[in-house]
Amino acid sequence: MPLINKLSFIDLITNLTAESSKPYVGMGNPDSNILMVGTEKALNADNPNNDHESILIHELCLNVAHWNNLLVEYNYLDNPFDLMLLERPLPFAGFNPFSPLLFEITHNMVYGKGGRTYYGIQRLVNHYEVLHNLPVTNAFETINFNNSTFSKCFITEISANPAINQMQAAFKLNHFFEGDRYNFMTNEAAAFYQSFSTVVIYAGKNKKYVGQEGTENRLNIIRIFNPNLEHFHIHRMENHIYYDNGEGARVILCRHLAGGFGHARAHEIALSIVED
Repeated sequence: MPLINKLSFIDLITNLTAESSKPYVGMGNPDSNILMVGTEKALNADNPNNDHESILIHELCLNVAHWNNLLVEYNYLDNPFDLMLLERPLPFAGFNPFSPLLFEITHNMVYGKGGRTYYGIQRLVNHYEVLHNLPVTNAFETINFNNSTFSKCFITEISANPAINQMQAAFKLNHFFEGDRYNFMTNEAAAFYQSFSTVVIYAGKNKKYVGQEGTENRLNIIRIFNPNLEHFHIHRMENHIYYDNGEGARVILCRHLAGGFGHARAHEIALSIVED
C-alpha cells in the first residue's frame, strides 16, 4: 500500500506548489481519522539564531514541499518510517512529516518534558486506544510507524503564524476570517480538513480562537471542519464540549493539551472520540 492514500490529501498537495503563500497543511498521518488542531506553533520566529528557526523551516516553510516530495518521489514505499525519508537530499534531509519528533532538534527539545503538547497528544490518543483495546502507541517511536502516536492522528493549527505564546500571538478572529489562512482552510484544503471522523480543537476553549458560544464566530470555526453543524448540535461534558449531528466530523473543543492536561481529562475527551 502506498505511503499516502487519502485522495483529498493527494489532490490538495498536488495542486499546491512549494512556493504557496498558504504554506502549512500539517503533519502526522493524513490517512488517519483524528485531526488535532492547535492554536499556532509555539516557536519564536523573531530569533533566527536558535533551534526554533530550523524547526520552522521544516514544519512551516517546507511543509507543502515535504509532502509533495513524498508523493512524487516516494509514494511507492509502504513504510512511512522508511529511513530513506530521513535521508532525502537537501533541503529535506533529517525531517519526515509523518512525525515531527523524528527531527533530532525537535526530539531533543521535547523529550522528557511531560508538560509539552506532544505528550498531551500522546496521552489523549493512548486513552482512546485503551478504551478500544488497541495497542498503545508512543509519540517518540522511531522505527515502527504503527507504534507511533502520529500514525493515529494528523496535526495542524488554526493560525499559521508562529508565536511563543498566545499573548505574543495577539490572534484576532476577525483578522483570521479575512486572511489567507481561513480562505485556504475553507477552500483548497476544505475537502481534506473535513475528511476526519473526529476533530479535536485544543485551544483551551479560548473564545479568542474559537469564538463565544452561540456566535457566528463559533460557527465559522467549527464549520471549517464540518459545514453541517449548528449551535444546537452542542453536547456538554464536564471538561469539554463537542458538536455533532451524525453527519460529518464530530468537533471537540477542549483545553490546551500542554501542562496540566492529566489522565482524567484525557480519558473524558477520549470517550468522545468517534471510533474508527
